[in-house]
Amino acid sequence: MESKFNPKQIEEKVLNFWSDRSIYKLSVQKNQKGPLFRFIDGPPYTTGAIHLGTAWNKVMKDTILRYKRLQGYNVRDQPGYDMHGLPIEVKVEEDLKIRTKKEIEERIGVDKFVEHCRKFALDNLWIMNKQFARLGVWMDWENPYMTIKDSYIEGAWWALKEAYGKGALYLGPGSVTWCARCSTALAKHELEYENVKDNSIFVKFALEGKKNEFVIIWTTTPWTLPANMGVAVNPDFMYSKLKVDNEFWYVAKDMAAALLGAMGRKFEIVENISGEKMHGWKYTHPFADEIELQKKLEKENKKAHTVLAVGDDVFPNFVTLQAGSGLVHTAPGAGPEDFIVGKHFGIPAVTLIDETGTFTKDAGKFAGLRAKKDDAKFVEHLKNKGMIVHEAVVEHEYPHCWRCKKPVVYRVTDQWYIGVTKLRSKMISENKKIKWTPDWAGDRWFHSWLENLQDWCISRQRYWGIPLPIWVCQKCRHTKLIGSREELGVKVKELHRPWIDNVVLKCEKCKSEMKRVPDVLDVWLDSGAAPWASLPFPEDGKKILDKWFPTDFIIEGKDQIRGWFNSLMSLSMVSHGKPSFKSVYMHGFVSDANGMKMSKSLGNIVSPDQVIEKHGSEAFRLYCIKGEAGEDLRFNWKDVEESYKALNILWNTAVFASYMDLSKFNPETYRLDKKKLNPEDKWILSRINSLNGKLTHAFETYNFHEIQGLLSTFIVEDVSRWYVKLLRNRTWVSVAGEDKLVAFKVLYEVLKRYLILASPVLPLLSEEIYQNLVRPFSNKLPESIHLSEWPKPDTSFVNEKLEEQMEIARKIVETSLTIREEAKVKLRWPLKHLSVEGEKVGAAVKTFEDVILEQANVKTVKAGAGKGNAKEFAYGKAILDTEITQDILGEALAREVMRAIQSLRKKNNFTVDEKITLTLSSSDEFSREALNKFRKEIVEKVGASKIEIHVQAGKEKFTDELDFEGKKVQIAFDRAK
Repeated sequence: MESKFNPKQIEEKVLNFWSDRSIYKLSVQKNQKGPLFRFIDGPPYTTGAIHLGTAWNKVMKDTILRYKRLQGYNVRDQPGYDMHGLPIEVKVEEDLKIRTKKEIEERIGVDKFVEHCRKFALDNLWIMNKQFARLGVWMDWENPYMTIKDSYIEGAWWALKEAYGKGALYLGPGSVTWCARCSTALAKHELEYENVKDNSIFVKFALEGKKNEFVIIWTTTPWTLPANMGVAVNPDFMYSKLKVDNEFWYVAKDMAAALLGAMGRKFEIVENISGEKMHGWKYTHPFADEIELQKKLEKENKKAHTVLAVGDDVFPNFVTLQAGSGLVHTAPGAGPEDFIVGKHFGIPAVTLIDETGTFTKDAGKFAGLRAKKDDAKFVEHLKNKGMIVHEAVVEHEYPHCWRCKKPVVYRVTDQWYIGVTKLRSKMISENKKIKWTPDWAGDRWFHSWLENLQDWCISRQRYWGIPLPIWVCQKCRHTKLIGSREELGVKVKELHRPWIDNVVLKCEKCKSEMKRVPDVLDVWLDSGAAPWASLPFPEDGKKILDKWFPTDFIIEGKDQIRGWFNSLMSLSMVSHGKPSFKSVYMHGFVSDANGMKMSKSLGNIVSPDQVIEKHGSEAFRLYCIKGEAGEDLRFNWKDVEESYKALNILWNTAVFASYMDLSKFNPETYRLDKKKLNPEDKWILSRINSLNGKLTHAFETYNFHEIQGLLSTFIVEDVSRWYVKLLRNRTWVSVAGEDKLVAFKVLYEVLKRYLILASPVLPLLSEEIYQNLVRPFSNKLPESIHLSEWPKPDTSFVNEKLEEQMEIARKIVETSLTIREEAKVKLRWPLKHLSVEGEKVGAAVKTFEDVILEQANVKTVKAGAGKGNAKEFAYGKAILDTEITQDILGEALAREVMRAIQSLRKKNNFTVDEKITLTLSSSDEFSREALNKFRKEIVEKVGASKIEIHVQAGKEKFTDELDFEGKKVQIAFDRAK
């Protein structure tokens, strides 16, 4: 093995090895007849290079899939990509410099626009494929599921036909969230809420038949006032009639003082009246003179422009005392909640804006203004009419389009819906059967989402998406829903727009032409169909569905509560009658070290490529697996550096273990006799098997955050910083005998098992070490570590009592070293005696006496009282005799000389097995006597074939001089011939 750790070089080498030897395919073949592990990859949008969040997500998926493969499972590991919808369209519009939706049809052409979208999505797919593979992720990269394939589209069509057959798909008018920039309807889960500052206004509406009396309403969306059709009060609230100057205002009684105080207006309460009694009061529309349509509507509908008593039986919490005046401006054509209230009272929903958010000619004087964008113009108009009684800037959440990030508006349009609200109680019941990690993600978050679930608006007025498979007769309006290409009965180039738009069917009822509804589907429906649409279903029939559906496990970020988790559940319930997944792991987002969202504007974005360039992908994998379920991962370079250091230590430990080859020792053929194990051997074998059990439990329970700590602590603290330290004297090149072989055998078995246990997290590094340290010893071993089997803990080695005793022994050594440091006595200087007091220390001292003697560098140790420098620790008190005698000084000199020789060997690139001829010289008699006394030990430790101790300095090539407490020793050596 190379002595220097070079992660990038190692990772690229292993990736080439996997490719050249088709290791992934071999792993698939190995488990072909194994039990099934049904996994479905939540598809990322093919909008560009991956970021740390998508990298983290794929690494976690890869980790659990590798674990399952090692267990022998036949794993479904097909990667998926979301390739339709606004995420792609908006990017292509930017590339083609398209500013309005109309340009797509009139300047570009739908066919060319769709081809641009397809190319953009495919180009990015293959880029993302390579980036994920570079992270060491194993999936079926040659066969990803693509939502743009006709076979996938048919899977979505099948689900819609099933829903239609069950009466769950319907066309209906509604006040929908609308993106004026994208000119399409949006569903609730496609909204992103941002804190914005808006000019909120309090407006007085004049009551008819009541001189100088007004109801006071409050709004943060002045653009909706032209569509006002009512003012809502709560029938259970009391309202005050306030005398303000020469006018009388009606506001909620409990809000009067605070509201008028904020206005700086004096008032007098004339009377109090219940909201119920206000129902039916007529008022004059604020824009009655400007909008002729409003006058017409008032004549046609007696309830138009009246006060409405809206209790919780109509719409819960529609009127509250949280903000405003306690009277709510109601525009059924400009808000989904208002639409429901208007429908209840039989009040028409007025839409005065077109698909671009521009007010139409029906808006009278306001025709041509833009909804939301021209709020200030409506405010100015109201001011000129003397109708605004107060205004203030308010910061509040406002919905924005999830893709173009523009503020949304509301319109009443006919849209296609999936009626999921009827299934709400069943979905809540089914959700309780799903295993969620963390549990609160399902018990609270998803449960809450389902409780507030609304019917799903699935139609979009766009181009690049799964076409809505609905044909309507142009004469009798008969509707037909198509579930597959075969059902079309005609040839078509492909199922996308505009080609599918040209398919005309014959009406079964009146024989007239049936044309397709021109909409495409909500892109979230695409991914919601993934568990079956990614299979050859429906074309291969129910057998393939029964094999792989429902999914055993999914893993995505917390934003998918309202996204993919919702679409999976909703679409599966209306088509299959059951959820499409059995268990979920929900992770958080990746933020910067301060918890801030990574963004270009903040300049805090870190790409996966940057991490790989600096520390390699394995360091990132080990680092990110520590993220707790549901919690954000605060990325910081320091923690990645710590993971890198742990990997470096693993590599160095493997390099140390490779020295067994110098002894011509084959650990695969050597049979270990348990009777020959030292206590520290038994301890490390207990520790590795305990680790085995804990890691298995962490994987099985999806407690991924425990894995990093378990792996790092074991290799860094237990193996490198402790067990390897204990082995050094047993495994010197010059040392011979059975005990050396036992030491190497134990270390080999520990590392061999550890590499398999670590391989799901560290697939590249574990492979490289396996190929160098393990596989050369036997051609019977698997060609790749990833063709191994997940080991079961050997409980015969597990000894918790022994592990505790070693923990105590380590604490004793650590405490003694602290005492040395405080007394300014170097560790290489041996001391006479160490005493330890404490309830449990006796057994630890007895079992690990040799370990304590060597690591504390003392001549004797005992449990009980003693004399010297004392210090308390977790299990009792350590007392170290720090007296320095001449004997101790002589041995200390010999130790310092050995250290200096080893340092000189390393500096001049001597290999471990290279022998030297050594000359030590000193004019000091004490020094020469000390060196002669420890001549044998020096020879063994520094690899000398010959040693001479003189007064005169040696003439060898490699030289150094040691100054020990004022005594000088010259060192000189050459390579032995």
